[in-house]
Amino acid sequence: MASEKNPPSWWVYFIEASNCCYYCGITNDVSRRMTQHEQGKGAKYLRGKAPLKLVWSLEVGDKHCAAKIEYRLKQLRRRQKQQVMTSVHSIAALQAMFPDWSFLNTNREEHHGTKSHDL
Repeated sequence: MASEKNPPSWWVYFIEASNCCYYCGITNDVSRRMTQHEQGKGAKYLRGKAPLKLVWSLEVGDKHCAAKIEYRLKQLRRRQKQQVMTSVHSIAALQAMFPDWSFLNTNREEHHGTKSHDL
């Protein structure tokens, strides 16, 4: 009997490199991805910049939403990135900080299976 498996959740994360720069990425397994970065098998940007420190991560749902959030976070200035890392602990908090990121509303409804005919 085949069991139904939920698709993996996707995460957006920031790593601080030894040069004090932040790297933003996405993954469906933060621990595995961090190990890859530490072993030099992750992003080229981080190679040679050890030690690396995972400073923030947020579960965001699907890969499409994670990629959109990653793109937007990479556009932010350093101070704004630091504000995200210290203040954002949920999608709702991210949306409150950036209300113009309208795709967050759409994704939350799709991710949680809320459809108009379900109500």
